[in-house]
Parts: sequence; structure tokens; C-alpha cells
Amino acid sequence: MAERTPAGRIDTERSENGSRGESVPRVLTWSDWMFRLLLSLGVFATVVLIASKLAWMHPLFELTTHTLWHVGIVLLAGFVVLWRWMRFHAKRRFNEQGGMGLKFGLLMFGYCMLNGIFLAELQPWQAIPLTSIPWQAISKLDKASVHTEAKKTADTGEGLLRVMSWNVWIGNQSYSEVLRTIRERDPDVLVLIEIGPWHRESLGELLREEYPHSKWIPQNDARGIAMLSRIPGMEFLEVDLAGIGMPAIEGQVPGKGAQRGLRILGVHTSSPNLGGRTAQRDQQLDFMRRWVLESNEEALVIGDFNITPWSKPFREMLKGDGLGHGKLRDTREGRGFFATWPSGLGWFGIPIDHALVTQGIEVHRRGAGLPLRESDHGWIDVTIRTLSQSSAPTLAR
Repeated sequence: MAERTPAGRIDTERSENGSRGESVPRVLTWSDWMFRLLLSLGVFATVVLIASKLAWMHPLFELTTHTLWHVGIVLLAGFVVLWRWMRFHAKRRFNEQGGMGLKFGLLMFGYCMLNGIFLAELQPWQAIPLTSIPWQAISKLDKASVHTEAKKTADTGEGLLRVMSWNVWIGNQSYSEVLRTIRERDPDVLVLIEIGPWHRESLGELLREEYPHSKWIPQNDARGIAMLSRIPGMEFLEVDLAGIGMPAIEGQVPGKGAQRGLRILGVHTSSPNLGGRTAQRDQQLDFMRRWVLESNEEALVIGDFNITPWSKPFREMLKGDGLGHGKLRDTREGRGFFATWPSGLGWFGIPIDHALVTQGIEVHRRGAGLPLRESDHGWIDVTIRTLSQSSAPTLAR
């Protein structure tokens, strides 16, 4: 009778042993366990990737797109573990275990392929804050050039506009915490989401002096929304996203001097589920794309999109008409990951609150924050400036 060893358990296999065909006990080694674990992880990642590509078939498949970032990180960690295992732990045992080296080699090939596919799909380099790197100092340009750039940066306060969006949660009654966060960010335009009549009554009064221009559409459910502004002359218009009863607010920021005017659309799309809300959300995203296309003015679309940036409907919305007109830029690119939901997961969550801008807008800063208890969403803000008429890009329709 074979003895159990600390390395694993006994696995009885049928093999040819003379004419009797006796069962020969075999001990599962650490290499066996590691191979099975990493193989299972690779199979799971493959299933998630395939399901995300079939998102158009069923809402359940679409929901897998929101897990791609986390699965990609786990898959990369699995690749590192596999490489280290092959390099430092299992090298001497492969020849003794008959074919184990070939198995691990094929597994490594599969991991390389999967990681390459995930990298191409997620494009994680877009979440690297490259815009915060002092490129001129790194490239060791002459002092006069660096001084000129520093002066240019110091002068950028003129014409800047800070816009903030926050899904405060329909059940949130921590008004002092909400007010403190808003005043810390000090936005010029503020979009508040999941606003009930009680929010209108309390927050509206507290913010009246700081934001004298506003449009409130309170609801008894999560559809309520508000847009507040301190900019004189700003006008507001209620918009029904895709005509299905989900209100949004359009704000018109007047131009000033050489600066062009700006349209802002504050939105909250339907949250996806296994029913019809996923299709509703996609219709709303397409409505937002067409809203941008209907005018030659620069535009900012900001709010709770209920979709991650690596989902196909999101990427389709960024394309505009496909000919250059109405093309949108994700203000996250080159600035950070900016997870916003659920706030309890911190930066391990997913980014579903977004700020998208047209090509004639300079993005100076992008931020996000995760309150601890007052909302299940984090806030986002973006500091922008519209280009002057002379410097704005001309896009052919």
C-alpha cells in the first residue's frame, strides 16, 4: 500500500503491469497541482473572453465585459507564477515526471497568447498617467524652453472650466458629507445623479448661493438628475434619453471672447441586467452619440454611463459618424484608471462614470474620488478649456 506524502494525494491509475493490469498508485506532486490550477485559470479566462465577444447575443455575455480588467490582471499574475515555477521550482523535476515539461511548455504558450489578446483588448497603457510626466524636464531641454513651458502652464487658469459629476445614490441623506465633497472639488458646473425630492429640498437650499443657476428633475426612483452652475447666462434643457423616460439635462455654456461656447449633457443611463435594461442603455448611448452629431459646437458628455470603456457599445459611441465628425475622446486616456463603482471596492472597482469630449476641447485635468459611505459611486471631475475659433480643428462632415 502506497504512503501518502506531503506533496499531494494518491491518484490511482490503470496501467499495464504484466498480464494482470494492476492499479498502480501514483502520488500527485506539487507540479501536478500547479499545472491543474493554472490550466483551470487559463480555461476560465478563455471562457470570459469568448463570452465578452458574444455580448451581442445575450445580456449575460455583455456583463462579462465589465470583468475583463480584473480577469486580465489575474491572468497576468498567473503567467508570472507559471514562469517562476518553471524557472525556479520545477526545472529539475520535468525530466523525472515524463511529459510534464511538455505540458508546462504548452501551458506557457497558451498563457502568452491569452495575455497578448487581453492586452490588445484592454489597452491598459491608456490608464497610465502619462500626461503628468514632465516630459520636457526628462528630455533635458534648454532652460529657456523649460521656463517658457512653466510660464505657459501657470497661465492656464484663464478660460478653464471644471465640471463634476456624482451619482450620490437615491437613499443618501448624508447632506453634510455631500456638501463637503462638492465644496472641496469646487466645480463650476455640477451634475448630481439619483436625485429625489428630498435632495432637491435640502441640497438645493444649501447650494443656492454658490450655484444660482440650476435645473432639477427630482424623481422618487433612481432616474432623478440635476445640473447646477455658477456661470452667468447658462441655459438648461431637459432631454429624454432615447425617448424611454430616462431624463438627462443639456446645459449651454455661452462663449466668452475668443473662447467658443460649450454644450454639456449630464446623463444617467439604465443599469444593465438580464432583462431589457441592457438594450435600453445601448439605445441611450447611441442617442448621446447622435446628440453630439447634431451640432458643430464643442460638447462634453458626463455622468453615470453604466458601462466600462472596453465594452463595444462604448467604443462605438466614441467614433461619431465614422468620418471624423462628432468623434469623442475619453478623458481617462493617459491620465489614470479612475474606478468609480462600487465605491466599497476602492480602486479595485470598475470605471462606469465617464467624461467624454469632442476634438476641440483641451483636457487639463481628470480626477475621481471614492467616498467611504455616502454613495455606492465615486465622483469624477474634469477641467477643460474650449479652443479658440482660430485654433479649433476643422472636421469634414
